[in-house]
Amino acid sequence: TRVVPRTSRPSRPSAQHQPPLASACLCVPMARAGQPASPWDYDAEARKLFARLGVGSGRPSTGYDPLNAVYSDHATGGTLYIGNQTAAADRDCLRRHGVALVVNCTDSIPNYFEKDRTLRYIRFDISAWCVGARSTLQSRRVPVQAFAGPLFEAVREVLAAGHSVLVHCLAGAHRAGTTGCALVMELADLDRDAAVAACKM
Repeated sequence: TRVVPRTSRPSRPSAQHQPPLASACLCVPMARAGQPASPWDYDAEARKLFARLGVGSGRPSTGYDPLNAVYSDHATGGTLYIGNQTAAADRDCLRRHGVALVVNCTDSIPNYFEKDRTLRYIRFDISAWCVGARSTLQSRRVPVQAFAGPLFEAVREVLAAGHSVLVHCLAGAHRAGTTGCALVMELADLDRDAAVAACKM
């Protein structure tokens, strides 16, 4: 994918802006204990994708990168990347791309550099929320914005400061892809189809 053309909405800096490089780890509330597990095994789907693309097989893979830019703030150059576990575990890669915030869309992959005070982490287990949405969250009529709003605001603040964000899961195709498309919808004011098309470019 390539950076979405610079047609993004202006960022909305907060008057009480906190430095995006402050060390922190936020966990967005998900399905509660006792709720059913997700019927989808996204790690298994990631391994199937790796097999189809020849990733980790010893032969060169084509058309698959550990991270791809999908959005760039028109004023600051801060960039949103969708990526995989390889990118998340590579500190040099994160530095090269100016990543200050890592959004971990799994419940199993560690936040590799949590002790690094120049990085901030958000664990956004979107697949668990899908399960919770069908029970607890929907029964309480909790809107999607209440679930995703803290993530949107954190990403917007980091991009407005000129830093970059990595949204990742195991393969960077399912959980991170969905989360990344939602962020592009919010940041660039696009509808679902336009955001998905932009992220696939």
